[in-house]
Amino acid sequence: MSKRNLKKLIVLVPAALFAISAMSAEEESVLREKLFPIVERTLQEHCGSDCPSFRIDPQFQNPAGGQLDDLGFAHVPQNDQAPALKSVSVAVLVSDKVSQSAKDSLKQIVALRLGNEVGVPVSVQLKPLAAVSPVMDHIQDTVPVAPPTAVLDFIKPIAWPLSIIILGVLGFLGLILFFRHQLKLFREKSEIIQARIKSEKANAQNSALSAHTYFEAAKGMLMERSKDLQWLIEERASHRDSDALGKIVAIFPAQELTLKLQLSELALSSIAHIVSGPSKKETDFPELMAWISKSLDRAHWKRIEEERMPLMKLDRLSEEQLAEAFVSLPTLSEKAVMVSSISKERWPHLLTRVGSDERIQLGLLLAQYQKASPANRRVKEAALMERVSEILEKSFGMQEGVLEDFTLYLPEKEGQKLWQELSIHSHSIEAQSVDSLLQKLEPAALLEICMSVEVSTLKALLPTVSSSTRTRVMEALPKVLRLRLLPGLAAAGLTTVTATTTADGKNEAVTMKARAEFISAYRKFQAKA
Repeated sequence: MSKRNLKKLIVLVPAALFAISAMSAEEESVLREKLFPIVERTLQEHCGSDCPSFRIDPQFQNPAGGQLDDLGFAHVPQNDQAPALKSVSVAVLVSDKVSQSAKDSLKQIVALRLGNEVGVPVSVQLKPLAAVSPVMDHIQDTVPVAPPTAVLDFIKPIAWPLSIIILGVLGFLGLILFFRHQLKLFREKSEIIQARIKSEKANAQNSALSAHTYFEAAKGMLMERSKDLQWLIEERASHRDSDALGKIVAIFPAQELTLKLQLSELALSSIAHIVSGPSKKETDFPELMAWISKSLDRAHWKRIEEERMPLMKLDRLSEEQLAEAFVSLPTLSEKAVMVSSISKERWPHLLTRVGSDERIQLGLLLAQYQKASPANRRVKEAALMERVSEILEKSFGMQEGVLEDFTLYLPEKEGQKLWQELSIHSHSIEAQSVDSLLQKLEPAALLEICMSVEVSTLKALLPTVSSSTRTRVMEALPKVLRLRLLPGLAAAGLTTVTATTTADGKNEAVTMKARAEFISAYRKFQAKA
């Protein structure tokens, strides 16, 4: 080779190599930008933070081999051919946490995805992560700054006193807020109490005004409907309806009632008994006025009915009063008129008072009475009503109540003897023995009556009845009440409920009182039933 050609070679080869390297660097940059997202996405999907970094190295084929033959040219030949991509190698840093099977699959996935993208062989190399990650390296390189010791030396001596002072101030503020809250509650309660007192005063004034208004309305009603009111009072007194009479007394002024109405002795005594009893609860005037208005309407029609048909007054009578009047009538014709004037439901109570022959005669007289003329029947009805009124005035009233109350306090034998003496004059009075009552009562009724009297009453009565009756009573009572009665029976000499005993003279007064209370409770139960 001549010196001239050697000089050309020395000049041209570096120039060609520089041009080739420039072109390959540009292609390599473009290829990395293309493949970088693919590799990054693949590593993020399969290993995440365990593959912190990777590197892509493309390999290009050198196209400058034919340019060395053109050494005879005095200038550098122009080569427009781009370098061809030969292969791609990828190096990935992998943590030791990733298993071997995951590493193998990661290599295959990265190689397949890049091979599909560039079309040349792709080699993947996994390098172990020997050093710590850059983040951990940065943390390790960071040296904590020690706090200034001068500030701590100043704070330590005053920390506890300062904390105590702060707690004391907070406690004092809390105490102030607590007393302030209590004062507020006290003021609110006092305001509520004052408002309640004002409201009660206003209600009392309104009640007084309303009571005065209702009393004025009651006076007007008394003036307009005195006949209906008098009929209502007499009818309720005959039935001994203390609740209805108490309502009437609460509505109408007492002086107005006595001035405007001519009441019978029975009505007056019933009202006096109600007034002398315990006071009732507060009066609800609107409810009472509604009740009296409705009751007076009913009384008006019943009064008109009695004025047209005098024997309708017999409906006012109780069973005992009706039976007493029926027995006291001197003739069977008057008894037949009475039977025809009352409801059929009350016939058995009267027919049991006469014998078989008298019943047949009553039937014959009823047939004659039905065939009589209206005028003749009215005369017989008026005569019967006058006779019944006379009988009731003589037989009933305070004397009957005194007699019944007196019989309550008699022992069994004395009471039976008294009933025998009275049976000639009054068939409506029947002997009521405590022992017989306890025997004939149903268990439910027996329990209700026993629960309505005091325990002391039962303690006094049980020793005086027969053993079978006492056993029946004890079986009907609840267990708690039986346990309360057993000590009393044992004190009376009864170790069991089947034993028997009699009351001595010392306890006779207690026994009388107990018997009277029990029979009174029985009568109240009958009236309620």
